Amino acid sequence: MKVNKTELYTPEGKALVGTPWEEYPRPQLRRDSYLCLNGEWELSFDGKQTKVRVPFVPQSMLSGVELPIPDDAELCYRRSFTLPEGFLRDRLLLHFGAVDQIARVYLNGRFVGEHRGGYLPFTFDITPLLKDQNELTVLVTDELDTAILPYGKQCKKRGGMWYTAVSGIWQTVWLESVPETYVRDLKIDTEVTPSVATVTVCVGGVDDGSLTVHTPHGPETVPLAEGKATIVLSEPTLWSPEEPYLYTFELEAGKDTVTSYFALRTLDIR
Repeated sequence: MKVNKTELYTPEGKALVGTPWEEYPRPQLRRDSYLCLNGEWELSFDGKQTKVRVPFVPQSMLSGVELPIPDDAELCYRRSFTLPEGFLRDRLLLHFGAVDQIARVYLNGRFVGEHRGGYLPFTFDITPLLKDQNELTVLVTDELDTAILPYGKQCKKRGGMWYTAVSGIWQTVWLESVPETYVRDLKIDTEVTPSVATVTVCVGGVDDGSLTVHTPHGPETVPLAEGKATIVLSEPTLWSPEEPYLYTFELEAGKDTVTSYFALRTLDIR
């Protein structure tokens, strides 16, 4: 039986113009240094050359390609970029939100690194390979049929609970400039008691500095020691659907400054 497909767009998809997903892609570790590389890239595979709108996969309508990808095809993404004046500090980081499944990254013809797995973000320091004008190349293979790497409910022949296979870049690609010593990650743990909430922020890459958290009662600043800062909130404001309050904070570590947020809540089964 022949099945007729109906093309469905969301209102946002119909109205999409320019560079998609320009929002800062990592809201719990934000810097003022951000250059989005989403948008139009060159794409070649299986003898075809076309343009693709990143970060939509070439099988999708919004990518502008909407073609199936053969099992043995290698997707070759290319685009060029220059850095805005004053953007570069000490190091330049190239971030990928996710690429399905195996990505090999080159900058100006030099190998940068490889990442395997279609669901996790990854980052490369590309500082040594930078030029005034830069060409970024990403080679992607998708070993869907080998079942070596997780692939969700993708299927070459969609139907039932299985959806259309996806391959290639499917999350934001972006650049970030950082000082030589910088905050590499944040881990936020919260604990709530009837009267006290303690928040511990674990920081990698720096040993000292300060953290200022903004509360309903004003800002509170605590030192950063051995990569950790603990804030005791004597009158905690708990998060709820009716009052979704977020505590925001700014972390200064050496020459690096990042902003983040957290919420406090409890959950009981009675």
